[in-house]
Amino acid sequence: MIPLTLGQRIYLGAVAALALVVGYWCYFVPTRSAVAIPWQLPTLCATFLGAMYLSGAIFNATCMLARRWTDIRVIMPMIAMWTGGLTIVSLFYLPLFDFTRIQVWVWFGAYIIYPLIALWQMWTHRRLSGDYPVSALSLPEGVKPYLWMQGSLMISLGLGLLFATKAMLLIWPWHTGKLMLQLYSAPLLTYGIGSFLFARQHTWSEIRLGLVAIGVFTGAELATSIDHIRMLDGSVLSIVVWFVWLTVTTGMLANLSWLAFKPETARAHEQTLARI
Repeated sequence: MIPLTLGQRIYLGAVAALALVVGYWCYFVPTRSAVAIPWQLPTLCATFLGAMYLSGAIFNATCMLARRWTDIRVIMPMIAMWTGGLTIVSLFYLPLFDFTRIQVWVWFGAYIIYPLIALWQMWTHRRLSGDYPVSALSLPEGVKPYLWMQGSLMISLGLGLLFATKAMLLIWPWHTGKLMLQLYSAPLLTYGIGSFLFARQHTWSEIRLGLVAIGVFTGAELATSIDHIRMLDGSVLSIVVWFVWLTVTTGMLANLSWLAFKPETARAHEQTLARI
């Protein structure tokens, strides 16, 4: 197995650092979200974006500690989709950006450079796309249908936010604008397509960091939705669906993450007993 290089760890650290800054200000200090991003956002918009970025920060930071390329292979296309998607959406709203602010230059600079590096890493390691650690415990087949379902729901939501924005504005759980919904689409599409990529992997070690990251996103968003429940001014049905989706997804991902990180020897023993 190809080990992770110092350069790859530095790159993942840089992505994690920016995501952590945005996640901290948007999630924990939403009234000052403009410190980290190009605009000041309403509280719920800021915390939703912050939850996404905190999950991305944890994903990239934990990937820095991985030993092998196979353990972080799926994150490279996800970085390219997330950061590249934000750049493409932003280009349609250039008049809303104040280019006298450093946050705007950081926004565009990072989201042009980061996806290019991720694509280069994918191209460099393209011959290793089928490699996986044969000594690691296999991903149970029963997990894959859930990952396909989770991915389908997130992709459907992301595509709806991106291409049917006016309709989504009417059913979103809280009042927001077209720009924010389309910006939300990039991380949702990333985690949706990422779930499909997870389902194609062979072992727990290849997907466990991603499971935790998506679980952090849905769990943090569930927490802030409960904390700011009085700000949810959408229809009752949309609010109920919102809470059901976040609760079920967070619970499932917490369970899968626990299974993925259980001691290798204990799980191997369980599999041996199951075969007897």
